[in-house]
Amino acid sequence: FMTVLANTLLNQIVLEAGILEPNMIITLLDQKVQSNLHQHNMMDNLAFDGMDISLCAIDERKQEISFCGAKLPIYHSSGQEITEVKGDRYPVGSGQYAEKYFTAQTIAYQSGDCLYLSSDGFQDQFGGPKGKKFMKSRFRTMLGQLNDKPVTEQLSIISDTFHEWKSGEELTDDVM
Repeated sequence: FMTVLANTLLNQIVLEAGILEPNMIITLLDQKVQSNLHQHNMMDNLAFDGMDISLCAIDERKQEISFCGAKLPIYHSSGQEITEVKGDRYPVGSGQYAEKYFTAQTIAYQSGDCLYLSSDGFQDQFGGPKGKKFMKSRFRTMLGQLNDKPVTEQLSIISDTFHEWKSGEELTDDVM
């Protein structure tokens, strides 16, 4: 339900209103989700639920990326180095915080760099030999080992790694 609502609201914000700055998109999305779910007046557990999202806009002329994340980072791979740019600590739609600020961050890039945005579903997936979560550090290490490979090979490695890790475990979250 939240995914369908978010998709509809994102279309309104970006396609209909023409807003292209990631921090403004997320700020408006947060307001609209709360309004649609009437969360600002709720005192039960639903008021504390929210969703994580990360967005970026690429300015090819300036070779800059404008990034904003609601609890999610972006990973930037340049040469042999991978950098995690953290998002803001607030989720979208949650009524838990009185005031939220979603900030834009600018990242310079060069030809050949890679950007990775993801949901938290991969890191939160249970599996492996001990049935534990994949975890953020293992995810970042995996990304750091991919940067010298073609994108199609990267996708294959990421997919294979996930399915090997998950093995017989149930899918615990959406993975993107």
